[in-house]
Amino acid sequence: MDISIVFDHLYISLTAWLAGIAIGCSFGYFFAKIFFNQASVKPDIDWKIILFPWRSLIFILILLVWSPLLAIWLGLGNLTGIVMVGITLSILSLSMTMSTLFHKRFPVSIKSALLSNTRTLLIIAIFVTLGVGYVGAGGFGFYFYQLVNLLNYNQLIKGFILLGLIAIFLDLILGFVQYLVVRASNPSPSE
Repeated sequence: MDISIVFDHLYISLTAWLAGIAIGCSFGYFFAKIFFNQASVKPDIDWKIILFPWRSLIFILILLVWSPLLAIWLGLGNLTGIVMVGITLSILSLSMTMSTLFHKRFPVSIKSALLSNTRTLLIIAIFVTLGVGYVGAGGFGFYFYQLVNLLNYNQLIKGFILLGLIAIFLDLILGFVQYLVVRASNPSPSE
């Protein structure tokens, strides 16, 4: 193996990691301060926070970053790799920072945390399943792989939108279940 492969991999990974963490954590802190200050003023916002499909939106954004569209725009090479990994890490670190600050300010029950993790894992499963298309398994992964090979980007975008809508729908269903469980565990004083 050529040693330049190792150096390229480390160059792309570490540069993207540093940039992604710096950008994502900064924006996550900024948005958390804005959003959670509003939440402290409005006590009934908790159900909106539970139902909001942020997991789906994060993975839709990551799906778009990892689509061929960015490579078409920037071309092939290390710069594109750094941008793709950097944007992905920015999106993830933004959400992790916001989640950390949220849970510090508004502690959640074990049930709520487990249901939240279950929702996250469902969305991860939907998008990780795309990878099995490269080994000939069915689903959107195989379909997207065919569309990329055919350079049919219009259909690819339509497929991304459909997959994103499916993810949002499933995220909202589990969000509603999470809301019901949290509400049953923490009845309001008027009940």
